[in-house]
Amino acid sequence: WPPTAFTDVIYAVGALMALSVLGCVASTAKAGKRCMVVVYVVLVAVLLVFQGMGWSSLATAEANLTKMQEQEVEVDPNRTKSEQKLLKYLHTQVVTLYDTNNCLGGAAFGSPVSFAPIECMDEKSAAVLNKM
Repeated sequence: WPPTAFTDVIYAVGALMALSVLGCVASTAKAGKRCMVVVYVVLVAVLLVFQGMGWSSLATAEANLTKMQEQEVEVDPNRTKSEQKLLKYLHTQVVTLYDTNNCLGGAAFGSPVSFAPIECMDEKSAAVLNKM
């Protein structure tokens, strides 16, 4: 996930915890004010819900990136959403072309990376895939 999302959540959690401590101090400083304690407890409950939502969104993003890596789809988190969608679309189209034409080959080897020639039932598809 993008590092900025993680650091934003950390800053938000820190700010919420500081606010929580200030609320605790304020509610206990005025011992006779029952209303302050109730407001503090409600505030802490709301803050915990927001923290849970933040961590949940990070967990979802991490799970999605892990799933994409398992499918060998590399997506740079610094790319825009439209670039990411385009890369995913192109990847899907290439895989479909390879699979539907019963292609073989294309394995990566060496350093710097080179690719083995691709052979397909349809010579035009093989020519297209070998030019990539």
